[in-house]
Amino acid sequence: MAYRDYTRTEVIREVEDTTSGAGINYVWYVEVEDGRQFERQSWRSAFALAALFEDFDKLDPSEKKERFVPIDIALAGKPTIAAYLAGIHGMSRDEIAERMGVAPSTVQKYLARIDPNFRSGNQNESD
Repeated sequence: MAYRDYTRTEVIREVEDTTSGAGINYVWYVEVEDGRQFERQSWRSAFALAALFEDFDKLDPSEKKERFVPIDIALAGKPTIAAYLAGIHGMSRDEIAERMGVAPSTVQKYLARIDPNFRSGNQNESD
C-alpha cells in the first residue's frame, strides 16, 4: 500500500492511560515543521490535519470557525473539505457525511484521495 510522504509534518501516536480497564487509549500528535504541535483524539483527524498542512502552509487550526470552511479549502474540492472537517473540526466520518450530504463510504473515498492511509481503515480506533 502506498503511504503519503509527509515532508512538513509528522504524525506521532502515543499511548495514554491504559490502567482504566477500558482498553488502550491513543493520543495522536501532529507536529509541523515550524514547531507547532496539535493533539488529536482520533487517527483520522490527525492524518487529515497532517495532509492539510502539507498542502496549505498558511493553515491555522486555532482560527477555525463553526460552520465555516476557508475559501482556499473549499476551492480545492470535496476531498479537501472532508479532510478539513476531520482534521480541524475533529468530525467523525458519519458527522462529515451528514454535513456534506453523502454516504460515510463516500467520505472514506474522499479521505483516501487526500491520504492513502485512510484506505487501511482502522488504526486502532473505531472512528
